[in-house]
Amino acid sequence: MSARPGKNDLSMIMKVRIGVGVVGAIGIGYGLFLALTTLRRWPDVIATALWFGLPPLVSDLVLIPVIGLLGLTVGTRVRPAWRAPVIMGLIISGALVAIAWPFVAGIGRRPDNPSLLDRPYLLGTVIFLVLIWAGVAIWGLLRRAPVPKRREP
Repeated sequence: MSARPGKNDLSMIMKVRIGVGVVGAIGIGYGLFLALTTLRRWPDVIATALWFGLPPLVSDLVLIPVIGLLGLTVGTRVRPAWRAPVIMGLIISGALVAIAWPFVAGIGRRPDNPSLLDRPYLLGTVIFLVLIWAGVAIWGLLRRAPVPKRREP
């Protein structure tokens, strides 16, 4: 048996990709049908368009350039032993802040429902950020420590 995929394997992969694409297109079409038949008022249409359209725009126009600049800065300013830990810490911290931001900002909090968003989200986020960067520090220090050489018998 050869390690390289044969022509039949590639055609099967292509069939699976086309099948997944067709199922995805059907799902998108059904979602659009439901949106067009359910949303009757313009404020609902605008709110839905913002809900689905704003996150990709913010990601592409704000987050990705900021992450690129951070990566460039880390790559040129941080010592080689610390690059991987710092980059990983930035990635995990960014994901945590992106997920926690609506809770920390209180988006959706309503005075008539005190049980909604009733936790100290800022404190929890800060605690997890401290834990993440403590892990980064430990990882970086372990990478800096010299590895003991083994003696030959």
